[in-house]
Amino acid sequence: MKLTLECRALLICVVIATLAIGFPSTLKTVFQPFVQNVIATFGSSFFVFVNFILLALLLLCISPLANKKMGGSEARIEFSTFGWLAMLFAAGMGSGLVFWGVAEPVIHSLELPLKQGVYPDKVGSALALTMLNWGVHAWALYGAFGLLLGGVTRALRSADDISAPAIYALPQSIQRKWASSIRNGIYLIAIFAIF
Repeated sequence: MKLTLECRALLICVVIATLAIGFPSTLKTVFQPFVQNVIATFGSSFFVFVNFILLALLLLCISPLANKKMGGSEARIEFSTFGWLAMLFAAGMGSGLVFWGVAEPVIHSLELPLKQGVYPDKVGSALALTMLNWGVHAWALYGAFGLLLGGVTRALRSADDISAPAIYALPQSIQRKWASSIRNGIYLIAIFAIF
């Protein structure tokens, strides 16, 4: 019996959640050094990348493209701006800010995940990382992901398929041979990023 992609994704999430609940200290011992190494290695370049996305979205907002409708000229607005903002806050920003808005800078100032060269003091570095996670940079990442998922995938007629832009950008020879593997890899990365 072959499992669907959704079933495999659910199975991965259940296994990770079960390990996290059953063996939290073991999971922390295994994953924490990996995460810290990634943050220490890519911390500075990630700051630059997120700043670039923020600047690109700001430029997009003031360009003539800002008036273009996502989904084509026949697309209809499903939710109001207030509705979208309410969903974003209800889905994590609101509750996350209440707890992590205070806890995160305190935790980071005690045990800094970034290289010390980014900011000279621990408190400044902790606040910078918190602002990156919860300030306008986070909204820029939401906006970029929304444009990618809502605009590009619909333009490619692959609505809601997060792998569509990457598959489309590849040459035809690679698409034919590796499309399924690349698509599954992108789905797996998305599952881990969300989880």
